[in-house]
Formats: sequence, C-alpha cells, structure tokens
Amino acid sequence: MKDIRYYKKVFDEIEKAEPFPVYLLKGTEKYIIEEVVEKIIGRFVPEETASFNLTISYGREVDIEEFVSTALSYPFLSETRVSVLKELENLKGKWKKLVKYCETPVPSTVLVLVYNETDDWQSKNKIPRDFSKLVKVVAKKGKIIEFEKMPMEDTVKWVRSKANGMNVKMHLKAAETLVRTVGDNLLELKNEMDKISLIYEGREVGERELKDVLGSYRVDTMFKFLASIYPGNEGESLRILRRIISSGLERPSSIVYRLIRHFLALLKAKNGALGGYRNRYLEAQAKKFSSHSIRIWLENLRQVDIILKSSSFPEDEILFAAFMHSLKGILMAAPGLRIL
Repeated sequence: MKDIRYYKKVFDEIEKAEPFPVYLLKGTEKYIIEEVVEKIIGRFVPEETASFNLTISYGREVDIEEFVSTALSYPFLSETRVSVLKELENLKGKWKKLVKYCETPVPSTVLVLVYNETDDWQSKNKIPRDFSKLVKVVAKKGKIIEFEKMPMEDTVKWVRSKANGMNVKMHLKAAETLVRTVGDNLLELKNEMDKISLIYEGREVGERELKDVLGSYRVDTMFKFLASIYPGNEGESLRILRRIISSGLERPSSIVYRLIRHFLALLKAKNGALGGYRNRYLEAQAKKFSSHSIRIWLENLRQVDIILKSSSFPEDEILFAAFMHSLKGILMAAPGLRIL
C-alpha cells in the first residue's frame, strides 16, 4: 500500500521538477492516476494551445502508428506537447512501435502511459507479452510511478483533506463513517463529498450532518447488513437484505458493489494485509470465514455483476440467488466457472 505522504510527494515532484519525456503510471488506484494525468496536462500544456498539443487515446481503439507519429511531431505555439495513452492493458499488437519510441523519446513531448493492473473487480489484468520490455525502457528513459490503494487511515485523511479543499471541516468520526459506508473507492467518496459540500460549504460536518446527507437509515442499515454476514447468522443477514431491497434503500447493483468491496477487505484481513485498530472489526469477522469461502463469495458476486450488466434478468432475484449460494458455500453454475 502507498500512504498519503507518498502521493503528496508524487504531486509535488510533478509541480516542481523538470518533466520526464515518458511517464508510466501503473497500479490499482485509478482515481489518483487520473488526478496525476490531469496534473501533468495542466502543467505542461497551456489551455489556449491544448487543441493543438494534447492527444488522449485509449488502448483498445488507438491507432498506435498515428499516436506515435503525433508524439514525434513538434508542438505548436508551445514548448511542450502531451500525448496520453490510457488503458494500456487493452492495447492489442503494435507494442514494438511504442517501445521503439520510448527508447528515443522526443524531448518536446511528454508521453504519459496509463496501465491499470486490475479491472473493476480488482482482479489482475492479464499482462501483455511486451509490457515487461516497455517497463525496462521507461525505467531508463523516463519515470515509472506506482499507484496502490491507501490504508483506511490514510483514506480517511484523504477524505478530510478533500473536504477541507471544498471549504468543509469534516470531523474525524464523520470521515470514518463515510469511508465505512461508501468504501475505499475514491471516485465514489469524491461524489459523496460533492453532495456534502453543496449543503455544508463553510460549515462543520459531524456524524449527524453526514447522516442527514447519506440518510441515517442507509448508513446504519448497510453497516449492520455487512457486519451480519458470517457463518451461523444466515437468517439475520438474509432478513436485512430483504428489508434493504424491499424498501428501495439501495439498488441490487449497488449492494453487489458494496459486497465485493467488503469481501475483498475480508480477504485482505484474512491474509493479514490490513492492520490498524480501525480494521479490527474486519479482522474479527474474517476469522469466521475460511479463505476458500471468501473466494466463493467473490466468485459468485463476480458472476452476478456480469449477469446484471449483460442481461435483463430481475436484479433482485439474481442477487438473492448469489447470496443464498454463497451462504451455503456453493458456486453458482456457469460455463467454465472456477474458484479464484
């Protein structure tokens, strides 16, 4: 994990240091990667010349020859151009062309390559065959910056810092409740803070004010629901789930996301990868599961997510099916299904 001081140093270096001709931004913390990309663009491409000197492409659809050709060209009415290639993990073929450019990059171009190590499910993306060659070249010619999730304590600090930038003074307990309720996805946390700032700009926000925005019932019920899921308590967790869905408190797709985040955290706790006194409740809950049973939960939830995104089946029925299978420790039937 990377702490908040690590990321502060990353931003400070981009703000003050001379640019590298090539940046490789790689890791799992996608929100901060995007912030760093915006920071690089903001520093090295004047807004008035961005239409001439800024190129943003994506790995799945990029014409790599055209992209490299643009990176080789001189900037117009500016000292620097920035070429950004996002979702590098989806680039198919033409890697040699990109690696060759990075071996002799143009000094007037800042090339930014973004490689996401995990998908939306936090499953590791398949590493492209030529990616290791690119890493070696960029290590010599440019700058590699690693991005990892922050520990919960630093995520709470990040929330309070962002709130302060919105002219909102958020109490520690309120920030902890927000992270516990929403999860550690920084984009979702930022979206919730945007709502909070609309109401409480220039004011203090404690747990009471937070619950006024998020909904006291929502905060308490979701926390109670997640805490209720463990072997021997199946009836209670199922009753709470039915209450959440029947009341319209959360959409099934949102519940699936929260369950994924929760069981990923339990798996980390099971492997001793969390730490910190605020995570003791997760460690205690994780002890009630085997690693195998946690992986069954995650695999079933992954199947639900795929079904919800690709079919018109009733969302609540699919969620209940996955929930019941997981409570019993059974994998949902699917072609080629395997445990993580």
